[in-house]
Amino acid sequence: MNSSPRHWPKMATTSSLPCAASVVGKLADPVKSDLPDLSGREREVLHLLADGSSTKEIGEHLVLSLNTVNFHLRNLCQKLGVRSRTQAIKVGQQVGLLDEAKHPIRVA
Repeated sequence: MNSSPRHWPKMATTSSLPCAASVVGKLADPVKSDLPDLSGREREVLHLLADGSSTKEIGEHLVLSLNTVNFHLRNLCQKLGVRSRTQAIKVGQQVGLLDEAKHPIRVA
């Protein structure tokens, strides 16, 4: 038996496999299907935002550059249909992404 790499059986490539998000989406609870389709990272950013973290603090916590944090914030606001961080938190609470008791909106 020849054990050289060219005689090994071909493995499925990542491009030939279904995207994990599409598989998970099909298995998702139908009750929560009306929630905005946020990525895991966007949800993390939303939770940190609701905790009162600044862009810099979010970046330090998630080990991301400020540009990357701002990218996630823009996507988050676009998906939630809002224009500000405060609105994102409020909508997050309304649609069940955030627990109001854990993430109250702070008035300055």
